[in-house]
Amino acid sequence: MSDDTQQSRREFFASLMGGSIAAAAIAGFPVRGSEAATSLPEGVASDDPVTHYWNRPFSELVDIGPYTATPAEMERHRVYANLVLALLHGYFNGNKGGEIGEYPWQPSQRISGSGTHSVYAGGRYLGHNICCIAVDGDGDIIDFDFNHNSIFNSSVEHAEARLIKRIFSLADIHQDWDSQVGTDDRWNLTTSGKAPIKGEMGDNYGRSLSNVTIYTSLESCAQCSGIMTLANVKQVVFLQPDPTQYMIGKIMYRLSRPVGKEGGSGAPRPISGTEVGMTATQRLSDDYKSFKAKVGTGPGQTPFYKPPGSEADPTQWSGSSTITSFLCTDLALANFKSGRETLDTMSLAHADYRPEGQGMQSNAEVLTQARNFLNYALTEGRRGTPHR
Repeated sequence: MSDDTQQSRREFFASLMGGSIAAAAIAGFPVRGSEAATSLPEGVASDDPVTHYWNRPFSELVDIGPYTATPAEMERHRVYANLVLALLHGYFNGNKGGEIGEYPWQPSQRISGSGTHSVYAGGRYLGHNICCIAVDGDGDIIDFDFNHNSIFNSSVEHAEARLIKRIFSLADIHQDWDSQVGTDDRWNLTTSGKAPIKGEMGDNYGRSLSNVTIYTSLESCAQCSGIMTLANVKQVVFLQPDPTQYMIGKIMYRLSRPVGKEGGSGAPRPISGTEVGMTATQRLSDDYKSFKAKVGTGPGQTPFYKPPGSEADPTQWSGSSTITSFLCTDLALANFKSGRETLDTMSLAHADYRPEGQGMQSNAEVLTQARNFLNYALTEGRRGTPHR
């Protein structure tokens, strides 16, 4: 590695440490003093947000400030968030390496056999246990989707990206889950005939989802953040932070609108589950850290998966510590189950709360719809299909 390359890397790491020359020096990264500041790339306007943040600390770029909401509004968010967890529980599948083998982190999912010839519940692995729902401005649930990387043998079939595409198709045909199932005692629903996105889409597709909130189980990646930005989604509530995604949602939120401006067109505002009172967010984060510290194939570690017949050959074992492997474990499943139980037994402190505006649903109506939607999704919605 050349001296120039080494110096560039040192300055990059120094910038991530808050842009402080002193902090970088303390950490052992020599810098060039005032020369650390660099010129803007050609073509960047003086009023562009990139200009404002160019030589500022990274921490300032990702600091979007706390999300503020009333207790009634946060309760409403929790209803939808627990629905996401309930959907994950209902469609859970942890067989990342196949149905047969041994998953030391998934004893509750074993249905027969022993050792590496155990059989696990859930059938074929369809994709990672990542789910999201979309909710419109009135509080109506539009639809749901899951990560389906395995079905399509693709790394880009993410839940949020799939859901956004589906919403546009639903808006085009003016049909939603409620109007599809009609009156049916299994779901206790009545046909509303309401299209999920009101009005003709026409040429205004760039504004059609501006009142939509996405609730997702895992912090969104660059692809999904980008697609939601193009769709002008209002906000995205995520239930588990993903440290591998570099806070990309916050970065895009800041850089896609004028400095100091909140709301309006641009990337959706990321909202952590902890900001709306979801205790599951901290539990999932803590459980993932615990899993990551203990999983592996070395001494004192617990493998993630052992293929059939590999008891005597540790070289075949998987020590995967990825977040998608964690989402297959009993640790994750317990959190999803807790969310489903919470949705089933939830008692509302603000049942009559109704946001201002015509057609807005109360929190009580939102909870009833969420429970009905879960029944629909698990009986008719079908993961891995276009739904019905």
